[in-house]
Amino acid sequence: ATPAPSVAAASMIPNLPAPPPPPERLPSVGQPGYDVPAGYTPLQYDPAQSFAANLRRLREHCDAWPEITEHAEVLKAFVTELLACATGQFSVVEEALEARGGTNGYRCILLACLMSCDGPEHATADWVWKEALNEEECPGVRRTAAFLASRVTDSTSRPDQLWTLLTDTDNRVVVPALAMASRHMDRRAFEYISTELAEADDIHVRVGAIEAIGMAPYEHEGQTELKKLIGEIETSNKDPLAVAS
Repeated sequence: ATPAPSVAAASMIPNLPAPPPPPERLPSVGQPGYDVPAGYTPLQYDPAQSFAANLRRLREHCDAWPEITEHAEVLKAFVTELLACATGQFSVVEEALEARGGTNGYRCILLACLMSCDGPEHATADWVWKEALNEEECPGVRRTAAFLASRVTDSTSRPDQLWTLLTDTDNRVVVPALAMASRHMDRRAFEYISTELAEADDIHVRVGAIEAIGMAPYEHEGQTELKKLIGEIETSNKDPLAVAS
């Protein structure tokens, strides 16, 4: 991956927005900085039990400690072993996903298992799209699923599903949707990205929209829209510290 230009210099500029998360990484289940409650003992993977049994233990553990297990670090050792044993376990993971329920942390880990179990490509893509579109899911699960939808091999064009994600109220769903927009884009999505999302208040959405326009299957129109954007935004000559610049 191409390194971000002048990271050190950028850090010296006040009010500069943080860049979007790098697409190569799976987003963390939780946020950094947490207090481990008294009496909490991290779950350990039991190799004497089956993969399915360890999944059940994980769900019970997350149900008992929903807040602490939002954080990926406390389950890192368990999850490392779980993912290493996930190959060939697609049917087990699918059954666990179909069972519904479970905490945000648990279901995000299930999605990580889904990506590690070498299941059928189309079925894997179907599952991450289904979870991303499921408004009954926890926000963290939908965000993770939307991110994974941009990473799966998916030969099916899904313009209607893309439209649903692009118009979502959660910008952390919209941004990964923009990352995969070129693969599923129709004219409706292209026009929405070019007009609404390219002028969004959230800088990450705007950057994602510009990248999506540049990768659009409508090459001539895409270049025209990018030239219009260049002409409309404030340039560094006018205000070098402006977000628009």
